[in-house]
Amino acid sequence: MNRSTTRGAGVAFGIAAATFGSILFAPGTATARPLTCVQPPGGETVLIAGVAGCGARADLSSNAAALGNAGVGFAQAAASGAALGVGHAGGTGAAEANRGLVAAFALGPQSVAIGAVDQPGLSVAVSGPRGQSFVGAADKGVVCGGGLSAVANFGTGQACLSNGVQTWHTP
Repeated sequence: MNRSTTRGAGVAFGIAAATFGSILFAPGTATARPLTCVQPPGGETVLIAGVAGCGARADLSSNAAALGNAGVGFAQAAASGAALGVGHAGGTGAAEANRGLVAAFALGPQSVAIGAVDQPGLSVAVSGPRGQSFVGAADKGVVCGGGLSAVANFGTGQACLSNGVQTWHTP
């Protein structure tokens, strides 16, 4: 990957992250309380209330956390991994990490963000309204589509960004 492609992907991902962050922390219309599942090594936590749900599972060497805020968040970690899954305002975020760090943020109606990695390094999947994103191990790659979505696998150098009309990928 050349320097200009890396810089361009970094700038695009930074803009996407700032946009999705502002959506996440903006006042929501949901009336239910957010559900938080935090699981230190060696257990499982599951909570469901109305349209919100969260689940976190970790083996003895890992940590997992999930947030369901009028959405569904799920995280599972193993082999010294860490996972974070966030479902906000109708989104579904799921993260599964083996040896690595992965976060999946689904923000908005029917958005889906999935992260499933089995190598060391940080990976992030973010989707906005109608967006779909996936980050996996090197052989699975990254996928962005539908509406707003962004993905980065810093361990493999793979990334993509979609504005709902056009999608960009790192080579």
